[in-house]
Formats: sequence, structure tokens, C-alpha cells
Amino acid sequence: MEIVIEGPKIERGSKKSQKQRAAEPRRKGEILMSEDDTVDNHENRENQYSGELLQNLIGLVEDSNRVARDSIEHDMKSTPPTLAIACKNGCAWCCYLKVTVAAPEVFRIIEHLRTNLPEDQFDSLINSVVDSDSATRGLSDDARFALSLPCPLLFNDRCSVYEVRPMTCRGMNSIDATKCEEGWRNPRSLPILPQDLVLRRNYSLALEGLCGALDVAAVDGNLLELTAALRIALETPDVISRWMAGEPVFAEARA
Repeated sequence: MEIVIEGPKIERGSKKSQKQRAAEPRRKGEILMSEDDTVDNHENRENQYSGELLQNLIGLVEDSNRVARDSIEHDMKSTPPTLAIACKNGCAWCCYLKVTVAAPEVFRIIEHLRTNLPEDQFDSLINSVVDSDSATRGLSDDARFALSLPCPLLFNDRCSVYEVRPMTCRGMNSIDATKCEEGWRNPRSLPILPQDLVLRRNYSLALEGLCGALDVAAVDGNLLELTAALRIALETPDVISRWMAGEPVFAEARA
């Protein structure tokens, strides 16, 4: 899977005059501010750039999910599953586990929440993310699970971002929900969970492919811990542009 990230380049701080710069040939997608431009017009262009970049990154995640779904469909046609998946609405035992994501998945989740939640609910969610991250950042997987803290995106045992949930969550499954509950109630003796490995493997490979493509595109493709990455993205101004520029904005969230 080949992924190319493109977007307009915004130049600032050049020593050349605006007139000199305006007279030069423009590179593809570049935004330059001419003498006739107003600050508002330039800001509007920057906002348009940010919006286009966000949609481009969301598109990358959607393409990766589509690749996984197509592979799963192909594999299941070749070798039909013999056991049904036990996961169902309201079953949230796995939502206490550490979740790893790629940065574009984080941006997609936040955009979904901003678009669909009322302001007061969005503010409440931010507080939940901060509290959860403060309690879990830096902990080992076992220590984190022993706290029995749910994902901050979980409400009433239902995922608030189910439509845009990370690929790690999409691949997580169980053929026996009683084993999941047993592990949640007794974290020190986690049972072996019987899973549909086709589902798990294909979403893992799709996430791996997305991270690899980001690395090729010279942006940070490290796996991130979801809660810490959400907090960083919510609290960091211009986080997408800075991430695209190569700043290690998610260094503290690396899994």
C-alpha cells in the first residue's frame, strides 16, 4: 500500500519582499501572500490548508481500514470461520486495555468528536482524557490494566467514537466473552483469549502499513498510546502542522 501525503506549503519569514516573492514562479500548492492580500485572506488560506490536510490524513486512515476490510473479506471467503465472534454492543471488557494508534487516527477521532459532540460534552471528554492520562502515562501494560480504568472515550459501556475507532480496536475480538470478563475481574491471571486471528492480523498489518508509509513520507510514524496522544493533540496548538513539519510533538505518547 503506497501512501503519499501532499499539501500546500506555507512560507513565512522570508527575507525577500512580498513583491519579489509574488513575482517568482509558485511551487505546486504553495501559498504566498501578495501586497494585495489582507491578513484575513491569508489566514483564510491557512485555514483552508489545514482543513485540506486534515481531510487528507483522514483519507489515509480510511484507505488503511478499507485495505484491512478487503483482506478480511478475501480471507474469510477462502477459509470461512468456524466460530462466531462474541463481541456485541455494550460488551466493553477490552476497553480497559492499552490501545496503540498512528497519529492520523488521533486526528480523525478528535475531528469526529468536535463535529458530533455539544461543546459541554466535548469539554467534559477533554477532562476525562486528562484525568486518564495523568493516571496511566508511563505505566506498564500490566500496571495499567490492574487499575481497571476504562478508555476515556467509553460512555455507558459504549464507544463514543465507534465509527472512527482505531484499527487496534477494530482488530480486537473474542470468541468467548466470559474469558474477557474473567481477565478483567482477575488481572493477575489473564486467560488466553480465543480470537478470530484473521480479523486481528489484518488490522494489525494495516496499521503497520500506515505507520510505515508515514515514515516514508518523512513524518512521525511511531505507534502512540491513545490516551496520551489524544491529550497532546488536544492541548497542542497547530498540532497537525507541527507534526507534519517534523516536530516530535507526540514523543511523550510513543508506545
